[in-house]
Amino acid sequence: MLELTLFRLVRQLLSYFAVKGGLIDPPAIEFTDAAEGHEVAGIERPWKKYWPPTKEDDLQRWRKTDTPEFLQWRFDPTNPFDRPWRSYVRTKAAKKEPVYTTLPKDSQSKASEDQGMDLQSNQQHAADIPPVLCHKLQAEICDRRLPLVKVESFNYLAPLKLYQTQKPYLSRLPYAEDLKRSNIVAKSYPVNIYNIRGNEDLFSLDDSGFEFRSIPFQLNHWSDAGLQKEYIPFLTQWLKKHFQTERVLIYAYNFRGNDPNPTDKPWKNPFHRAHCDATEASCRQRMKQHFPGEVEEVLEQRYRFIKYVLMLNSNFIHHFFCQRLTVMLLFSIWRSITPPDQDCPLALCDYRTVTKEDYLRTDVVFPHCCDEGYDVLYSPAHRWFYQKGMSTDEVIMFKLDDSADGVARCTAHGAFNDPTANPACASRASVELRAIIVGGT
Repeated sequence: MLELTLFRLVRQLLSYFAVKGGLIDPPAIEFTDAAEGHEVAGIERPWKKYWPPTKEDDLQRWRKTDTPEFLQWRFDPTNPFDRPWRSYVRTKAAKKEPVYTTLPKDSQSKASEDQGMDLQSNQQHAADIPPVLCHKLQAEICDRRLPLVKVESFNYLAPLKLYQTQKPYLSRLPYAEDLKRSNIVAKSYPVNIYNIRGNEDLFSLDDSGFEFRSIPFQLNHWSDAGLQKEYIPFLTQWLKKHFQTERVLIYAYNFRGNDPNPTDKPWKNPFHRAHCDATEASCRQRMKQHFPGEVEEVLEQRYRFIKYVLMLNSNFIHHFFCQRLTVMLLFSIWRSITPPDQDCPLALCDYRTVTKEDYLRTDVVFPHCCDEGYDVLYSPAHRWFYQKGMSTDEVIMFKLDDSADGVARCTAHGAFNDPTANPACASRASVELRAIIVGGT
């Protein structure tokens, strides 16, 4: 094992200096674009000026980065966890790069006035929610007397004029001077978030887009090795049994928050903005990436993207789940390392309270593809929920996408600072897992 590790290290160093020095040219870059075929005329996509490189000058820009060896990397469907950006976005320098900026709440500055769209336009979408649905859900909230947390600053995409001519994007490429990490600007709004503790039966995957379950699991040390060796096989079997299918692929994961065992590659920060991780187009692209040669056969069946988020806050790990052919399993099991109180829990928005006008497509640029997700515009019709004080065994499962008709397709979600949390509670840490589920029930 030691010899293999040393061999890989030497190979990486040789590749680094060879590429940076221009001694070898990278193989042709195979790049796919989830938005291809539905690009909007007149909407600029700024990152396309820089990636993928089309000439020698473009290559020189990327050879000057701290990680030029990424130019040699190519996606391998048999090794989905080989994701070079997981290393360079987890460095201390990368964590200092803003993934988005935030306008002050109710900002009246000239800058925000110059950029602002009609701030009432996205609020008017609330009228598009069928009154029966709103009244039924609100009646349930009132009848059950769900306690709520008044959050003064919950981030949504800012409704700027910029996005009338430029598509929002986030780059997962190495840092380059000419390309900003992101053009996303958030705006905070006061939001009520309801605690569903004791009322979990109100929500289901197909109605709300999320549900709450218990999936007991023990792992002494949360790390890349432990996760891949123990947790992913466990969840794969659980998903097969739960959805009654043999077609399950967990293809990605991320650590977020404060690593209980700090290293030189700290975990990513919790994501404090309402968003959905995938669009239908990006899910189909992932199907082609992970099921080459059998895409048509797979797409004929029901598919779900599931996302599980494991949040390690004190002693918790949080599981989140999303449905669609490619299941993006963002597991959010809060494994309690300290008492069961989370300073930064995850909130989920009931699918029935969001209209299609509330979603804005956003590019997420990787070395091998442009993925696509949704940012979310604020609406007073949105209803947000969370489960306070999740125990070690409790999980939330929510959808990213589902190919079935007449069901919830995705779930807007985002982290928030809980003002009712114990000030002495440990800071949150989490792990997100994403999977593909094909067929089943």
